[in-house]
Amino acid sequence: MASEGVLNAYTHDWAIDELGPVQTLPGTYDEVGVELTPPTYDNRHHVNFQGVAPEEWDTYLVVVNSPSRIWAGQDGAVPTQDILDQI
Repeated sequence: MASEGVLNAYTHDWAIDELGPVQTLPGTYDEVGVELTPPTYDNRHHVNFQGVAPEEWDTYLVVVNSPSRIWAGQDGAVPTQDILDQI
């Protein structure tokens, strides 16, 4: 059980992995690595969540069918949920 204001990120019922901003477009670089265009980011708050999400999260859930990060023991084919919080 979590103390007030403290989240247990990993339990037998769920796991939450905080990501922060997510890169949406990679930068481009020349042959020696000099940046030509910087990468762009979605600066909203992102987390991966595994488990049964509370109904209050429904408007924020995005099912990711080709995740770039996977959970330990996951084969990569099972979608994770990316929770977007409009900040």
